[in-house]
Amino acid sequence: MAGRAVAGTVVTLVIAGALSAGATTALAPTAHRWVAREAVVKPFDPRDYVSPLSGFRAYEQSPTSSQAQLTVTGLPAGDLLRIATLDTYDGVDFSVGSDHASEASGTFTRVPTSYDQSRVRGAQTSIDVSVDGYSGVWLPTVGKLESIDFSGSSASAHRDAFFYNDTTGTAAVVGGIGKGTSYRLTAVSPRQPTTSELAGLTPGTASVPTPSAVPAALKTTLEGYVDGVTGQGARLQAALKGMKAQGYVSHGVGQDEPVSRSGHGADRLEQLFTDKQMIGDAEQYAAAAALMADQLGFPSRVVLGFTAADSTGGTTTFRGSDITAMIEVDTAQFGWVTLDPNPTPRKIPDISKEDPNKVSRPQSVIQPPPQESDPRNDQSQPQSKQDNPADAPAWIAILLTAATIAGWVALAAGILMAPFLAIVAVKARRRLRRRRARDPRRRMTAGWQEFEDAVVDHGIATPTSATRSEVAASVGGTRAGVLARVVDRSVFAPESSDPGDADRVWKAVGEMRTQLDRGLTRWQRFKAAVSTRSLRGYHGRKAHKR
Repeated sequence: MAGRAVAGTVVTLVIAGALSAGATTALAPTAHRWVAREAVVKPFDPRDYVSPLSGFRAYEQSPTSSQAQLTVTGLPAGDLLRIATLDTYDGVDFSVGSDHASEASGTFTRVPTSYDQSRVRGAQTSIDVSVDGYSGVWLPTVGKLESIDFSGSSASAHRDAFFYNDTTGTAAVVGGIGKGTSYRLTAVSPRQPTTSELAGLTPGTASVPTPSAVPAALKTTLEGYVDGVTGQGARLQAALKGMKAQGYVSHGVGQDEPVSRSGHGADRLEQLFTDKQMIGDAEQYAAAAALMADQLGFPSRVVLGFTAADSTGGTTTFRGSDITAMIEVDTAQFGWVTLDPNPTPRKIPDISKEDPNKVSRPQSVIQPPPQESDPRNDQSQPQSKQDNPADAPAWIAILLTAATIAGWVALAAGILMAPFLAIVAVKARRRLRRRRARDPRRRMTAGWQEFEDAVVDHGIATPTSATRSEVAASVGGTRAGVLARVVDRSVFAPESSDPGDADRVWKAVGEMRTQLDRGLTRWQRFKAAVSTRSLRGYHGRKAHKR
């Protein structure tokens, strides 16, 4: 009896196992597996992207300058089509939002069905936008958004990836937009003061990050512009008027244009106010004007966008050359007011190369008598020797030749290595920005991002939409798995993270990055250091998989 019972149990288990295996094979999922974390979309963080103002000159270069970027219908004449609002200056560039997670300008949210803008004084505007050559994560808008409706085959995907910041009027689509994207936008264009009302403006109470590394030459020039002017609004007008009168416009991209360096860091703005001629374009003038307004007490920010002189409210095609940058200042009377600080383009005069200290005298009609030369003294001291300067030794000539050859070789090597050094510099800046995040939880997550970027750059394959644990498994070793669990616990824990834990995570990341290089040849380590895999579209995927 006992033997039959055991035999029956074994037969039953065998049959159940066979049926289970068959069902598993027949009913195996054909689609990509889904986990709950894929349904949770992290908020859009503008600090993960390069400042859009730093790409200003790219629109002015051929052939982009003449290519259609956007086709817009219904835009009021003279209105600015906003790409992004930038309110944080760190001496390097103006960016969208600061490293303070609590700053309203850096917080983007998913757009509900519509925004209530009934408290905004202004005219309602509806525009239709069709994207031609423009591309990027920043979605062009106008005024204060009320509603947006995408159309086309990608409408649903764009709607799900759309984020908006009502404080600055800046919109973004995670993953970016490109040719073929179209949408209809309804907004309220806030009322702006008339020219006669500008002098009576006073600063508002908006909060913006305090700019750092403001050039000394900018402050000195500002003092000259507003000297003797009373009233804050009048002083702001005087500052903009002075810069417009003194400045010349050059993008520095054509053979006929004077040299004009791109960028708006502290060194470039210092040069703007110290060169013999003030030469720049909207990138420099808008950045300088925003810093001047801040010095005068007005909360200020830079607005990058498109504007066309021939816009009539009908259909307007914006080309790359229509790119511009203006400023917005917060006022007690009108809220945020848009001001154009750019000089009117005009011919830039040539600077004389003659010595300004040289005095030109007219030729005398009667030539003066020639001066008598001093009598020649041919006498020499007894037993004196007339020493001729000796020729330079041959070894000095050889040394100079060798130094010249070494200099040319170093220059050639520098030119060849410049792209690779640029990649390394970009990665270093990204690592520094991540490590300086003030929120411990964000710093820990950024530490994992840094490690995962290193994994990608070292050519280690990871599964698509992999979790941190799956990435750690692909890397191998226990330390990667431990680090993944620590970061997961920090991200999903209800309580805030400890700053000491964030420091330990970054220390572990540094050691693990070193371990990835062990056993590699110098060439393999060099390829990992200059790899651009982690810089090309990688962050967009990470934002959805954590």
